[in-house]
Amino acid sequence: KGSGLTNEFISKVSKMILATEGHKLLTESDQDQKFFLDFDLAILANEEEAYNQYANDILFEYNFIPQPTLNSKRAVVMKKFQDREQLYFTEDFRKMENVARQNIYAELSRLV
Repeated sequence: KGSGLTNEFISKVSKMILATEGHKLLTESDQDQKFFLDFDLAILANEEEAYNQYANDILFEYNFIPQPTLNSKRAVVMKKFQDREQLYFTEDFRKMENVARQNIYAELSRLV
């Protein structure tokens, strides 16, 4: 209350955040949600050095988990992305799909 935000806006933003859990659209026709999810996965298409730093940062963030377990769990997540027919929902981001897939493949090779 008092934020000036409408219930409709709050609901829309909440749906976008919830959609990041499985990186699946909750509303097929919602262009904002499509871009939101694509922005969330944009790091996957970063240049190799920046992506590798990101992947290392993820492993460091969870360094309290034994390395074999962490590598296994991370590989499961990355494999789910690898197995998707398409990573991105918008044409703007689909242009980066090949780079993202190369990064995913390289990370999976390091994890297993």
